[in-house]
Amino acid sequence: MDQSESEGKNLELKGKTEKWAVIYKDYEEAKNWLNSDEMILGIGTEKASSTEEFRILQELKFSRVRAFVEFLGNPQDSFRSIHIAGTGGKGSTATMIEALLRFAGERTGLHTSPYIQIPNEKLIMNGRMIAPSEFTQEIHALRSLRETFMQQHSEIIPLHADIWMGLTFRFFQHQKVTWAVIETGMGGRLDATNVVNADVAVITNVDMDHVPELGTTLKEIAWHKAGIIKQGKPVVVGQILPAALSVVAAEAEAKNAPLFLYGKDFWADNIRFVNNGMRADFSTPFGNFADIYVNLVGHYQAINAATAIMAVAVAAQQYDIALNREIVAGAMEAITFHGRMERMQDNPLVIIDGAHNPQKMAAAARALQSLYPDKNKTLVIGMVATKDAPGTLRPVLGRLDVQLEFLVAVAVAVDHALVFVATAADYPVEIGQ
Repeated sequence: MDQSESEGKNLELKGKTEKWAVIYKDYEEAKNWLNSDEMILGIGTEKASSTEEFRILQELKFSRVRAFVEFLGNPQDSFRSIHIAGTGGKGSTATMIEALLRFAGERTGLHTSPYIQIPNEKLIMNGRMIAPSEFTQEIHALRSLRETFMQQHSEIIPLHADIWMGLTFRFFQHQKVTWAVIETGMGGRLDATNVVNADVAVITNVDMDHVPELGTTLKEIAWHKAGIIKQGKPVVVGQILPAALSVVAAEAEAKNAPLFLYGKDFWADNIRFVNNGMRADFSTPFGNFADIYVNLVGHYQAINAATAIMAVAVAAQQYDIALNREIVAGAMEAITFHGRMERMQDNPLVIIDGAHNPQKMAAAARALQSLYPDKNKTLVIGMVATKDAPGTLRPVLGRLDVQLEFLVAVAVAVDHALVFVATAADYPVEIGQ
């Protein structure tokens, strides 16, 4: 390489570096504005002191997001959608549904919550995250639209959730998405995502979580989840406890929504763990898919996979969606989902999982015992102080025969943390603030 050619390449590299520096700066500014006190704090964002107060605040927030997306022209109506609620398994199931639709030839959008590292993870179009430049462009436009909205509606101030929904729906609209898969945040009925008029509703399960906000009984929590069911539109329900099912079934009947239940209308069987994943047979009323490799581990992920396949199979009956064994096998093998039984390294073996309630911890414990029955285990856990830390730890402290050698638990409060180390012989462990 002569000197002039070398100088040319250096100038090209410098130009690219400067370009990316500008993109990153603009992206950080857009992200910081979205997460600023101006957008996070405001009317309806106060911490509720009771379940009833939470419901009132959520109704206020829901009316605000509905008003804002209507002002934007209801971009959520420009594509078909599958809406997912549940105490656990929402993210995994949503990711599998998106993959199935994409492998079937649809142009897909995926909205999940929360993110692990950067907010872009929550917005996926055809398998790729929204680019920083796209994120910035959409936020700049929404910032201007917000000002116009407030001039016309002086009594309503759009905040973070409203802008995020506008960002999600406008991005999918601009990308000409044909099917969007939308995961709820908390609950469902009064969640900001419920402005979508979903073609299929999915409820993965219902268990005790977000108790201060959603209620102290399964029926109260199920009422929130069942709120995503739409008039005359099918609902697919995963493995669910009877008390919760009675609420979901009543909502489906009231809305004339066809109801499909795991274990009755569809199921997974012949589940076996292989090669850092599993194989299973999936049965639906519309076709069976035998010996499918799923690139996730855990018996609960087989149930999530069955629920995802059923949701797309139901949609395929109403709309022109291709679904066959080749599509199902390709989508399930391609699945990756960070933060759920994710193998980070082999020596020593380190696995991370986002379990933060008793149901999810029990599922993670069962998966660990199935995969590594002979290994002693060290658990490191961190939880915010509002979570049921003792209840969440119970499944791994001897209840499911997990050979736990050491426990390092961190209970995080608002301004301090409690750290302790215990051996399995020390349980039951009480965690306080």
